[in-house]
Amino acid sequence: MSSPIRIVIVDPFVEVRQSLKLLFEDSRVIHLVGEANSAEEMPSICEQAKPHVVVFDFASKTRDIFIIKQLLRLHPEVKVLVLTANMEKECVSQAIQYGAMGYLYKGVGMNELVEAIHAVYHGKRVFDEDIETRTM
Repeated sequence: MSSPIRIVIVDPFVEVRQSLKLLFEDSRVIHLVGEANSAEEMPSICEQAKPHVVVFDFASKTRDIFIIKQLLRLHPEVKVLVLTANMEKECVSQAIQYGAMGYLYKGVGMNELVEAIHAVYHGKRVFDEDIETRTM
C-alpha cells in the first residue's frame, strides 16, 4: 500500500474542521496532518506539516484567495482544493488563476470530497459539477 495523502484543513469554522477530522481519523489513505482557522496561518502550517493537499475555505474573498498564490510560491509541491460555500464567479476565477487545482461547493458529499482529494493529489483538476449554475 502506498503512503497516505497528507492533508491540511484551513477553514474559519471550527465545526467544519471537526467534521472533516472525524471523517479522516480512521482513514488509511488520507492522513490529516494539520489544521488552521485562517488563510494567514496556511503558509506556516504547511511549512510545519508538509501536506500534499490543502483543503481550503476562505473568510475574505480578496485577501485570502491571494494567499493561494503566496502558498504555492513557497510550496509549489502542495495542491490546493477550495471547499467553500462562496460560488461567486470572481472567486472561482481568482482561485484557479492563483493555482487552485479544485473548487467544490461545501455541500459536496463526503465520498465526492475524498475522490476530489485523490484527484487533486494526482494532479487532476476538480470542479463542482454545478459550478456554472451556482455562479449565475
